[in-house]
Amino acid sequence: MKTLRNYFYSASYQLLTILLPIITVPIISRALGSTGVGVYAYTNSIVQEFTLVGTLGVSNYAVRQIAYVRDDKDLLSNTFSNIFFLQCLFSMLSFLVYIVVIIFSDRMYSMVFAIQTLFIISAGIDVSWLFVGLEDFKKTVLRNALVKVLGLGLVVIFVRTKYDLLLYATILSLAQFIGQLTMFSYLHTYVSFQKPSLKQLKIILVPIILMFVPQVANQIYTVVNKTILGIFKDKNQVGYFDMTDKISRIALQILIAIAAVMYPKIANLFAQKKHDLIEKYLNLSVQIIHLLGLPMMFGVIAVSKWFVPWFLGESFLPAIPVLQIMSVLIWIVPFGTVLENQYLLPTKHVKLVTIAVVSGALVSLVLNVILIPLFAASGAALTSIIAEGVYLIISLLFVKRDLPVRSMFKFLPLYLFNCLIMFFCVELVGTTLGEASPLTTLIQGIVGITVYGVLTFSDVKWIRPYIKIGLLKIGKRGKLW
Repeated sequence: MKTLRNYFYSASYQLLTILLPIITVPIISRALGSTGVGVYAYTNSIVQEFTLVGTLGVSNYAVRQIAYVRDDKDLLSNTFSNIFFLQCLFSMLSFLVYIVVIIFSDRMYSMVFAIQTLFIISAGIDVSWLFVGLEDFKKTVLRNALVKVLGLGLVVIFVRTKYDLLLYATILSLAQFIGQLTMFSYLHTYVSFQKPSLKQLKIILVPIILMFVPQVANQIYTVVNKTILGIFKDKNQVGYFDMTDKISRIALQILIAIAAVMYPKIANLFAQKKHDLIEKYLNLSVQIIHLLGLPMMFGVIAVSKWFVPWFLGESFLPAIPVLQIMSVLIWIVPFGTVLENQYLLPTKHVKLVTIAVVSGALVSLVLNVILIPLFAASGAALTSIIAEGVYLIISLLFVKRDLPVRSMFKFLPLYLFNCLIMFFCVELVGTTLGEASPLTTLIQGIVGITVYGVLTFSDVKWIRPYIKIGLLKIGKRGKLW
């Protein structure tokens, strides 16, 4: 039940962090225009690169180590203090380098860059990994959710014209900063700050750097594409790509929540050498990715022609094919994330993850330089799909060394068949109604969910026991958690 509660909190928060920006998208796309959106996306992509370098991508390592020692409070405090010290130290160094970059950057964007220094500071004081490692998702979710909702309200009220770009950047960066500060009020319950040990710092620095390499590589094909797009093409193209990226990640982040919840649990099971349970949970998570990710992918492709015009505005019509391409990420990314966070990292296969991610990053870097000048935002989208696909295939080959992966694809033909039927039904609804409006999208969504749900329940047998158990628990307790 704890895992179910944690999944609910994690899924809700992942959904919130994506939904809130998406709720503001119609406002921002019309107020700032594709150019304003592109300028923010371009500058923020550079800020994220400095943020990653500043934190050394410590989160995954920290979650794993906290999960290992969470039953020993003194060891937990020691582990937390050493990791947090390193995070603050490298964030400070990154911050100083970033200030130098701002000084010598294009004066047109210098103020936007300056405002976003708060993102680097926020990352430096982030302690959410402690609560994730302890499997205490409730505090992180509820506290940060309140701050993010406040940020949404400020954007809706104050961002009105293309001249509000600086205000928009200020609201987002300040909300992130306040969200991180609020988590410090809970620290005393779990840990006490201890003096960092130079010996321990040297010991943990090596694995942190090893886990940092794949995250740098991952940044290349999740953020650097916006930077390269902004260099080779105008900021309108960055705006098209950024908006479609946000939309596709609504569904994607819901599925990634599975990996986020299961990561500390798998790490704990690995420490207890319960390999049979690890295989069971991994297979179940992959089936959920197929079950939900594929219909979401096909659904976004089907509704995009009628969705983009009313949601983003007429100026974003060139983003329709970009969104259709990016929707493939809804299935590919969570699949790869589950393999990484639910098996390869918790079982200490860091080097294998590094090989997979670096391979995808190299493919991304090369293809971005080739395809973006030719196809602009669509080229960046194609590159993202190919790079993530390379990463997924290599990860599967590594997992296959220890576990049977054929069972992961047992029901895939059924899912695809159901998705194709759903796709044609949703397309038919859009063609019949014709008008690009919220009502059309709503009807398409209802038809798609109904068709896929009925087909799946009738021919995918493994899900029936879980549905029955859930209904029984609802009947007995009135709730699942």
